[in-house]
Amino acid sequence: MVIPPPDRAARIVGFLKPNLLRMDFSNKFVTAQVIHTPTTTVPCSASSREKLLRSHM
Repeated sequence: MVIPPPDRAARIVGFLKPNLLRMDFSNKFVTAQVIHTPTTTVPCSASSREKLLRSHM
């Protein structure tokens, strides 16, 4: 079940960027997600737990 985001005032929405970068840091790992706020979808995500990314760090 997807919970829709709360409605925002039209004046505020005009100034907001549509994409939001969310990063989480732990002692060992980093995760990042790009969130498209109008549709609340995640078009891209990455984690330092992935083996392909670890070799490039």
